[in-house]
Amino acid sequence: MSSCPAACVHRASIRRVAPAAVVALTVWAAIAGCAGRESAAVKGRARLTVWAHHGQPAEREALAGIVAAFNAAHPDGPAVAISFFPDRQYADKVSIASATGRLPDVVEVDGPYVGPWAAEGLLKPLDGFVDDALRADFLPTIIAQGTFQDCLYALGAFDSALVVYYNRDIIARAGLAPPEHVADAWDWATFRAALEKAKPYVAVPLALHVDEPGDEWMTYAFAPLIWSNGGALIDVQHGRTIGVLDGPQAVAAITKWQRLITDGLAEASSVNPNLFAAGDAAFDWSGHWMLPAFEQTAGLDFGAMPLPRTGDRSVTSAGSWCWGISRDCRDPAAAWRFIAWLLDPERGIKPIVEANGAVPARRSAFALFPEYDSGVRRLFREQLETSARARPRTAVYLALTTSFARALRDIALGADVAAALHQAAESVQHDLDRRRARREAGR
Repeated sequence: MSSCPAACVHRASIRRVAPAAVVALTVWAAIAGCAGRESAAVKGRARLTVWAHHGQPAEREALAGIVAAFNAAHPDGPAVAISFFPDRQYADKVSIASATGRLPDVVEVDGPYVGPWAAEGLLKPLDGFVDDALRADFLPTIIAQGTFQDCLYALGAFDSALVVYYNRDIIARAGLAPPEHVADAWDWATFRAALEKAKPYVAVPLALHVDEPGDEWMTYAFAPLIWSNGGALIDVQHGRTIGVLDGPQAVAAITKWQRLITDGLAEASSVNPNLFAAGDAAFDWSGHWMLPAFEQTAGLDFGAMPLPRTGDRSVTSAGSWCWGISRDCRDPAAAWRFIAWLLDPERGIKPIVEANGAVPARRSAFALFPEYDSGVRRLFREQLETSARARPRTAVYLALTTSFARALRDIALGADVAAALHQAAESVQHDLDRRRARREAGR
């Protein structure tokens, strides 16, 4: 069993978004036609309330089916009522509920929010429910994502993967042979040379999706450049970003990234977000969520390689939605029974991964997905087991990702790298110092 400090025990993220006009949807049944029968089955039972983000339609249907199966299998316990909220409104909804003491029993948590929500006391630790054997079955990235100050606050059924896709036809004409394994990842000079060789055959060698509207894509996609070079976004232990986010390793890594754009090897912005699928880009810096679309694109023969390294080793990002028990939950044991069902390979992970195409979060679940033994999905799994890193778990993560993303957008358009990163570091440091002052004043 992991040791969670007593103080922790006592104290207690990238998707397409739904239209803001969509209202919360509470689901009691997996299929609309069964609503009457399912409602009768749970009538009169205590409720275990669960909140989730809206996500994709297939995900909602899968979760509804998981809930219906759980309720049917536990007729003597509380019946789960799950409510879905639009992605962009979800975090605000949770914050408002926290302020009024009306949080649900179980909350879905986007990975980067684990730190802020745990710091604010919104979540109860899960350590008392997770023994060593169960912990060891999860990918290390999932455990890291859910851990804040040595306590485990959240676990997810799936993880994400970030790779560089490549067009086999184009790279063959350019005489390139991309690496298949993390250990063979290209260094930056080799990567740049490959882009130069591909340049005559495409409109742009590399699609970076810098003009994606969400801040989180920028941090998720490009923080690995800094990590690979031995740098960091924040020193969580000492509460420092100045000298870290704008440190020499970070400046050097992001300068290399900027030069891809200034030298015409990648685009700062694009009117066509589908350059790769259209055959107008040789490489695409993107994630697992694009794989189904690429597989369904007629005539597109593609593969994937690990991220190029700016330092000694390739590092990639990880993290996605996960589950936690809220501070206001009165029956944590019942809440954990439902979370354990969500995280069960057969009952929870299989249906949700089949619906959303993400990567199973438990080692034992890969037996249900033989496709992860070869091809692009094999690389997803290899990275998560060996080289992927969760984003920082810190109370100021939301300020950090906003400031870093703003700096990267400016840098893509030609801003001085050191100055832009220093401005971002100062902004986050201000938030860190303000929180430290509040803590000291409260002693």
